[in-house]
Parts: sequence; C-alpha cells; structure tokens
Amino acid sequence: MPHCILEYSAGVARQISKLSLLEAVFQGAQDSTLFADDDIKTRAICFDDYSCGANLQSVEGHEFVHVEIKILAGRNLEQRTTLSQQVLNRLSLLAISNLSMTVQITEIERQSYAKTIG
Repeated sequence: MPHCILEYSAGVARQISKLSLLEAVFQGAQDSTLFADDDIKTRAICFDDYSCGANLQSVEGHEFVHVEIKILAGRNLEQRTTLSQQVLNRLSLLAISNLSMTVQITEIERQSYAKTIG
C-alpha cells in the first residue's frame, strides 16, 4: 500500500516520458514518509480520448494529470493532505505546459480489502 493510479492525457505523453511521471508520483509518496519504499505501487493509464467541460471538439492544449492514491483507512487528515501535496509538488517539478493536475486520496476499508501474493 499505497496504490497510486496515474491517469494522464496523450498530450502529456508528448511532453514527458511515462517513466518520469511514475517516478514523480513514487517520489511524492516516498516524500510523505508514510510508507516503506517497497510498499509503494504506481501504475499509469494514458487517455487519447477525453473532454474538458463542454469542449468536446478539441482538447488540444487542455492536458491533465490525475493521481488517485488508494490507502488503507486509518491515516488522519493531516497525513492524507501531506501525501497529496507531496505528490502534487513532485509532479509540479516536471514543468509540463497547459496542465491541470489533481491528486485524490481514497481510503480503502481494511475489513473488506483482500490481498494475495503468489
């Protein structure tokens, strides 16, 4: 834990590598000091098709990066805020133009979470 799911627009992929984005998210989670390095999981999804508000015709120049970080319940608001800010800070260092960046922390209920390693 955590599971860091990075979603980004195809225009971002033309400006910076997927690995750089993943590294920024990882570093932000690491900077929060809430998790051991080996517990931080990151993955990325690039979107070719998306709209920004009512602008369904052209999204060129309206790039986005959204990170959803799923963590087990139990962290306080200050810890969750620190995590989101650290990830946002690391992404901001990438200097991608015309970009909307968001980070969302989602708590996973411990009782219903299941995991296996095989």
